[in-house]
Amino acid sequence: MATFYPPGLPLHFVAAAALAGWDLGPFLVSPLASVASLLLLYFLARELALSRIGSLAAVAMFAAVPVFSFFAVQLMSDVVAAAWAIATILLALKSRRHPNLAFAAGFAFGVGVLVRPASAILVLPLFFAFEPRPRIWASFVAGGAPCAVFLFAFDRACYGGILKTGYAVGGAESGFAWANFPERFWHYVRWISAMMSPFVPAAWLLLGADGRRPLRTRLLLLSWFGGFLLLYCFYGPYEAWWYTRFLLPGIPALPIAAVMLGESLLSRIRERAASGRGPAPGALRAGRAAAAIAFLVVCFVGIRLARRYDVLDIGRGESIYPDGIRWASARVPKNALVVAMQFSGAMKAYHWGKLVRWDWMEEKNFPEFRRRMEAAGYVFYALTFPQEAPEMAAHLPGNWKPRGSYRQASLWELR
Repeated sequence: MATFYPPGLPLHFVAAAALAGWDLGPFLVSPLASVASLLLLYFLARELALSRIGSLAAVAMFAAVPVFSFFAVQLMSDVVAAAWAIATILLALKSRRHPNLAFAAGFAFGVGVLVRPASAILVLPLFFAFEPRPRIWASFVAGGAPCAVFLFAFDRACYGGILKTGYAVGGAESGFAWANFPERFWHYVRWISAMMSPFVPAAWLLLGADGRRPLRTRLLLLSWFGGFLLLYCFYGPYEAWWYTRFLLPGIPALPIAAVMLGESLLSRIRERAASGRGPAPGALRAGRAAAAIAFLVVCFVGIRLARRYDVLDIGRGESIYPDGIRWASARVPKNALVVAMQFSGAMKAYHWGKLVRWDWMEEKNFPEFRRRMEAAGYVFYALTFPQEAPEMAAHLPGNWKPRGSYRQASLWELR
């Protein structure tokens, strides 16, 4: 068996466990990555010539995005990928003054790709972040080379080729299709607007016409978020609001663009008022008030949605795994083969005994498998969530009888 998952996030868990132990270390990775994301975003905003107040505003707007806080408290790759994406762009911009940092940008980019291969799309904004000099790009490639060599060796060992991935094994690569684009595009536009208000994506688009900002800066921000949006509009999974997590490594470009456009508009009002050719001086106070109101609206929209979906209460929902397993283990005999799918990973983590993955069992093979197992003295139970129970029964036909439920978990016995 080989993992479907890229090696980057598990390597973070290994490093964290070496420092804080396995009981604590892995659970610190996402929260620490979220803190790092916010700190790095501030320095990135300053590097892009935003004011201190504007930089803090961009950080607050990003922190208020519900999908950010939702995955900041889970063992998932999204916030970790976002942290490495921000670090990559920041180091690339700083390499304009300190060329040696291009090597560090390459390493950050390589780690980000190890965490999530789709982060390779960052090459688009990097084209505008780096100075167009061969030496800079050579240093960038050298920095990323160790990660590339490791990834190629890992893919060859696990999947038989340096360009093969676990996504192909898991069927995820086949999820990309041209026909997905229209529906996915409107889904992401809707939820980005719901999480950040329509002000932010509109400002991101309007920034392209802001002649006060360097063209390379505008193209960097447009291609940063735009690259991730375009890529995942072709991807199959998208049904829930939190599938916007795929866009999380590109979302930092949105609040920066919004603040950048706001500061440009305020500068224009200030200059015209000072010259006497524009509106009265009171217009500058009105502009600042409007900017403050827009900022508060963006944060309010994000926080309200986060509270609506209880994003910081995910621990209570996920507790069904240890609690459900503890409940079921007290109700099955020692000679039980327990059928599971969604519970299977947690069952292994919490040292369950013998289990069967129903989704890996073909219907035609089950009767013979059942005959042999029952001849060996085993009985069949199943631990499922409601949505998977009908499909489980179709894979493993027989007289399944309910034996109780605990929250969302249901226990079944094959009679």
